[in-house]
Amino acid sequence: MIMTTTEPTTLTTYPGPPSAAASELIDTARTVDLEMGFADRIPTHPRATSTIEIRTRLHRWGAPTTTEPRLAGVILVTRTEDGPYELDVVIDPGYRATGVATSAFECIAAQRPPGFPPVGRPIVARSAGAHPAAARLARRCGAAVIGERHHLVLPSRSALSHSRASDAMGSDRFLHNAFGADGTLEVFDHGHLLAAARTDRHGDVGVIGSVTMIGPPSAQRLSPVVAAAADALFASGVTSVETTLNPEEPDALAAFRSAAFHHDRTDILYSPGVPSPSLSSPGLPSLTEDFS
Repeated sequence: MIMTTTEPTTLTTYPGPPSAAASELIDTARTVDLEMGFADRIPTHPRATSTIEIRTRLHRWGAPTTTEPRLAGVILVTRTEDGPYELDVVIDPGYRATGVATSAFECIAAQRPPGFPPVGRPIVARSAGAHPAAARLARRCGAAVIGERHHLVLPSRSALSHSRASDAMGSDRFLHNAFGADGTLEVFDHGHLLAAARTDRHGDVGVIGSVTMIGPPSAQRLSPVVAAAADALFASGVTSVETTLNPEEPDALAAFRSAAFHHDRTDILYSPGVPSPSLSSPGLPSLTEDFS
């Protein structure tokens, strides 16, 4: 565990997922944000490869002051195998609009803590549901919008059974095998392998990830695959199914919508870039240098 301090903020860095106290903060913030459509129903923090806890003496006007820094936020860093580092910034609702996140990134710019992505490595931060506070922080840090992700939800098996893709449910034509150890479900059309859908389950929520088609993909060919995978997830005991799609995948969007998936929110992807002048000072590396 390593501490980095730039008044009034102290960062504590350690490998692996967040501690019990940090996890409690994340869950509290997630509960608040979920009510407004700004959070995932499935917790993502167990995936973190390193955690940075943000402690501060900053406080809202009228809030009690303290001589000891209090835990006010968490930065989760997830190192992916082939892609960029993923960054999640979570601020305690009681400390929002106090400059905690800005202060934390100034601290990181002054002295990069261990566990933070090394200089030169690509970083992607996601704002669930285009959270306005995340957008403000991104602007202050000079982060560039690099993409969007549509989050879709199938609320029930009943909705699937009344969809245009319902013919694939229990059909002799579209059969599937049992889930593989990695969650892969293979779907067959008249006995010929049509596609492999990567699925996952988190409590009562099912997830359809990537779908690998045999042959050229199209909305018409994808629809029964989506329906068969969703039906299998419902049969496994989940109560709803989710997926995340790139806007540049019109066939996939059409296929999921034909299976009664509806748009839940659009997430914004950011990549750190040129900061505003307010985040640069003599002797302090700019976020351009630090996050390039």
